[in-house]
Amino acid sequence: MGNSRSNDRVSLILVDYPNRRRLKLLGHMRYEDARECPPEHLEAVALPDYSARIERIVYIDVVAFDWNCPQHITRRFTPEEFAALS
Repeated sequence: MGNSRSNDRVSLILVDYPNRRRLKLLGHMRYEDARECPPEHLEAVALPDYSARIERIVYIDVVAFDWNCPQHITRRFTPEEFAALS
């Protein structure tokens, strides 16, 4: 959180290994105290079986995205998928 005070730029790389897809997101991050967030935002990020109190919500305003080439993504398998191959 400290670095975002001086530079709010953020990039995320999301990898779908089984399907060999990679999405790169570029944007600007901001965060708000949970006590000041709309209730529907708190509901959207809450996990039903996790009792921790939400302190803040991080928002990312996406300004660009790119689907990267899958050429160098090694396919990964879940244990169930691997067992089915045997």
